[in-house]
Amino acid sequence: MGCGGSEEQEQENIHVEDEGDDHCDGKVGIDLYIEKTNASGSFAKQRVQCDPKMLFIGLIPTAIALGQEHGGWNPKVHELWEKITMITSADGVAVFPDRHATLESLSACKSKGWNNAVLVFNRTDNKKDCCDLNDEENKCAAETVAGLPDSAGDVTECPPKDLGLKEGQLQVQVFAAVPAKADGEEFAAGGAGCAEEASTVMYQVNFWTTRKIIVGAIRDAANEGLHHLIPGADFKMVTSYVLGEKPELNKPNPDHTLLNFEASDEIEDLDGFEEHMDRLSFMVYNEAEEKPACNLHNFWALEPMMALHDDVHGHAADSKKCVSLRVSKEKCIEHEVTDWVKLQIDARAKADE
Repeated sequence: MGCGGSEEQEQENIHVEDEGDDHCDGKVGIDLYIEKTNASGSFAKQRVQCDPKMLFIGLIPTAIALGQEHGGWNPKVHELWEKITMITSADGVAVFPDRHATLESLSACKSKGWNNAVLVFNRTDNKKDCCDLNDEENKCAAETVAGLPDSAGDVTECPPKDLGLKEGQLQVQVFAAVPAKADGEEFAAGGAGCAEEASTVMYQVNFWTTRKIIVGAIRDAANEGLHHLIPGADFKMVTSYVLGEKPELNKPNPDHTLLNFEASDEIEDLDGFEEHMDRLSFMVYNEAEEKPACNLHNFWALEPMMALHDDVHGHAADSKKCVSLRVSKEKCIEHEVTDWVKLQIDARAKADE
């Protein structure tokens, strides 16, 4: 989004306030608010400059830091992610943005009635979805955020901050393997399998995601990217060498093998997530039914593969090698997911079938 354009074009862009040259870089300014500890009507406020294509979830890390400093929020960040709700308002109507929507996709942010304010609060009730607010609560919330900053009493101003396009996101690697020979008997149903590098062709797709995305959406995003390398890619199941249930402490068990993750699980709920946020990786696969395929039993969970790559399930982890070492450069692709909201919705529907 540039600074110029016709009036018709401007109506299609995020509304930005006239603040001199602040937005000539195409960014939009948002005023983040959190309510201060035991002080109804008093807020802490921080101005953030964002790329219009940033996901709303990118506001959360800054809001959490703001809430911990001024709102008495829980110091355990991973617990706060479950309780955070964002609300904005346009023309007197409360809007609860989807965390995985881009700023520019929300119609409220294109309205001339938008005040560029987003109120972030830490839910203390048991409502799973903030949209479960009743009409009175919705009206109250809308009035609160719509009145900002004029309706606020005491406001603590915090230094402005620039947010990156991928704020609040994580990089993930997803691997797939197919038999080098389409009719390879070792990868057919009931086959013994083979861990030799020459027996398979390995693929890798890298993309950005968030901790709140479900496993099924990770799978579908991987299939999207892999289509460019494996036409018609349609892997159904997901596992990992760095995520999953661990054996009992100090009781390594080589028989403790890989899991097929539930498609409806958010990836932050998988065991090992916090420890491996800097190197998240998954493998997608199909069962060998109508045709040979590399699955858990004949490839990924074979002892040679586990001993070399597994970092969770009781195998010695002092010299683990990333699966990417088996992927040639031309079999690796960077993928940009353009609509996490749709992927998440569709993946949840599949998981409920």
